[in-house]
Amino acid sequence: MTVKTAPNRAQWLRLLGIALLIGALVTTLEMLTRERIVASQTSAELDYLRQVLDPDDQGAAITFKKWPIVSRKLELLGLSEGDEMHIALRAGQPIAAIIPSISNAGYGGAIKLLVGIDFTGHIIAVRVISHRETAGLGDKIELAKSDWIEAFSKRSLSNPDTKYWAVEADGGIYDQFTGATITPRAVVNQVAATLQFFADERAALAAQITSQANPEARE
Repeated sequence: MTVKTAPNRAQWLRLLGIALLIGALVTTLEMLTRERIVASQTSAELDYLRQVLDPDDQGAAITFKKWPIVSRKLELLGLSEGDEMHIALRAGQPIAAIIPSISNAGYGGAIKLLVGIDFTGHIIAVRVISHRETAGLGDKIELAKSDWIEAFSKRSLSNPDTKYWAVEADGGIYDQFTGATITPRAVVNQVAATLQFFADERAALAAQITSQANPEARE
């Protein structure tokens, strides 16, 4: 008959060492995976930010700074507490605000936008980040499907006049889609709201950013 004996001290130490090694490998793998995910997310975020800047402002000389959005303006932008915008900087000086903005008036629900506005109050570009609009109809708000979204470039609150910030069916200048007026209306109205937000906050924003970039100016 074979008699089973309990593992001796050396065997226990070997088992413990193997367990610790496996644990360390798993932890290291998780950390590397997490770092790759964060790096991927950061890269994707930078890609989106650059899409709403002027083509001349795509180089490494442009940096981005996260900036809080005042609570009283969150509802106007369709955002929640803690949501932030980005300020694009060249040599430490602000050149554009990149503002997330969400319309909940889309046919399929929320339409998430990113709006780049220079510090003269003119739109550089608008991009749709996500939506659930009808394929072949409302999805023409995507740059990949049509150039409709490019109609906002170089526009401001005074170009066109506020009353013309609407789709043609509502007396405005912006095209609607055949069989899909709700989607472009939602986008046009939200882009106008984003311009209004920036117009309201531009002076204070520029002063705060300049003050932070040049602390001696506060002394």
